[in-house]
Amino acid sequence: MNSNAMALLSKYVANVTAGLDVGAGSDLYNEAVELMESKVREASGVLDYNRAKATKADRWVPANGGYETECRYKTGARLLYCYNFALGKHAYLDLNCDRILTDREALTAIM
Repeated sequence: MNSNAMALLSKYVANVTAGLDVGAGSDLYNEAVELMESKVREASGVLDYNRAKATKADRWVPANGGYETECRYKTGARLLYCYNFALGKHAYLDLNCDRILTDREALTAIM
């Protein structure tokens, strides 16, 4: 866990211990929930990647060991760099329409 995450969690615990408001809706609570959700998504991507790798599954999983996260562009495109072990290929998944894009389509989507 990086130092920013540790600092946030330490601050959260200190505020809870001090009896300060860290309930749902508070900025600190929302930041802590967002951090935890991102860590769960990251772990899920790694697990999916490892399962697909072990079985040479014909499905697209987040690339780079499962650590890839979506990229958002000014055009509104939301792309995730993925890998398919059965095909041995990388490609971009368009998260707006749940479709694998060719390199040319991905480039067009972000311009």
